[in-house]
Amino acid sequence: MATVLCCLLQPAVPRAEDVRKAPTGPAADAASRKGGAQAATRLIEAAKSGNAEAAYQLSALYRLGQGVPKDETLATKWLGAAAAKGHKRAQFALAQALLAGRGVAVDPVRAKQWLEKAAAQGHADSIKLLAELSAAIPQSRQAAPAIESEAGAPRPRVQVSRASAALSSNGRPAIVDAAWRGKVEMVQSLIAVGADLAARDEDGNTALTLAAARGHLSSVAQLMQSGADVNAASKSGATPLTEASRQGRAEVVAQLIAHGADLARRRGDGASALDLAVKGCHAPVVRALLAKRAAKPVPQVPAGVMVAASSCGGEVISALLDAGAGVDAADEKGRTALWFAAERGNAKAALVLLQRHADPRIKDKEGWTPLLRALARRQVEVARLLVAKTPDLEQKTAGGDTLLMLAAGAGMSEIVAGLVKSGARLDLRNDQGYTALMMATREGHSEVVRQIVAAGADRALRNKRRETALDIAKLSGHPALTGLVR
Repeated sequence: MATVLCCLLQPAVPRAEDVRKAPTGPAADAASRKGGAQAATRLIEAAKSGNAEAAYQLSALYRLGQGVPKDETLATKWLGAAAAKGHKRAQFALAQALLAGRGVAVDPVRAKQWLEKAAAQGHADSIKLLAELSAAIPQSRQAAPAIESEAGAPRPRVQVSRASAALSSNGRPAIVDAAWRGKVEMVQSLIAVGADLAARDEDGNTALTLAAARGHLSSVAQLMQSGADVNAASKSGATPLTEASRQGRAEVVAQLIAHGADLARRRGDGASALDLAVKGCHAPVVRALLAKRAAKPVPQVPAGVMVAASSCGGEVISALLDAGAGVDAADEKGRTALWFAAERGNAKAALVLLQRHADPRIKDKEGWTPLLRALARRQVEVARLLVAKTPDLEQKTAGGDTLLMLAAGAGMSEIVAGLVKSGARLDLRNDQGYTALMMATREGHSEVVRQIVAAGADRALRNKRRETALDIAKLSGHPALTGLVR
């Protein structure tokens, strides 16, 4: 069986070096040009005239995309042409293509027939592979229609033996690997010969979980129709629904829900499908999951809106609010969704929350309002939105910083101008005795210093270290400001 697996993983057409080994004639002349366009043209002419070696080498050019567009189907077609002429290496390569499904439908029975032809010519690799493939295919499946003259001709439905259904590819059971790759015909054939739908990869993922995560809708449908467990969990607790949600596969999620996927199931890290969809900002998936909320309550919706406010756009937040999340719900530290939008500078989220009447006055347990937080984090765009909704111009942090102080220290001249115009008091001091003027001076924001001085700020005030704004300008290395605050 190891050789069968090896064969499945090998290239289905000649290696590049084979192109350079043509013995004589048109094929050798073309190959000497290293697979360029001129070489491809000569090989095509020779292959069409019936030269088996040229057809064999032409298949390599199509596989590698040298001198011609890369095309696995044409590569296999020319293998078929060479094989039909009795070219034993082409017959072996064509058998590989039929086993692996490269450029042609998977067909182990037909692969065996080509191997028999190559083996009859003494091809060692074909003889070795043939013995193992014969053991993998039951006698009841040995017979097959005669091979057509070219590999591209119509074929019967793909046949896969029960024994070969248990083979692994890339370290996975065959059914799992086929589902991961989205090879729905292979999935169907493996199911038809009794492949184990509960087979798992080394992480415990089933075929359905991997197909769902990759968004292979047809494979997902086939597996579910055949009875795959829609709630099978991996070693980490991942289910088809959690992984499809994490990757934003909305159509797959809808199918999984329709087939009874459990919305409340959580992975080992505690994350549910909704948590993962929100974290990924997958709005269509969020809506699909929430559509079933009435029948299967999802208690983490309020927490979800806070997560969404940190990084998602308005669509995810709106979906959560429409599902019943409180716009002003707070976490254990008193932080609301609007607070998180301010913290992360998510202006789109902040706008939606304000439109849905989120209260910008709510403080967390440390005294931070969303606007104070936006100013402290220098999130200008969010601060612009919030300042227009804030009636309390003298709100302070736990350390006594006012809106004007924070905006001045951040150099937000536009917001400073608005606050001054709205009547914010210029000479209030924080717990360290700093005024807005001192904070702007310390940070070297000359435009803000001019604004505050022009508005009438007291330049003679001192902080608790007995420093004036002039002292601060000198000590902070901003001599250009001394003339403004003198």
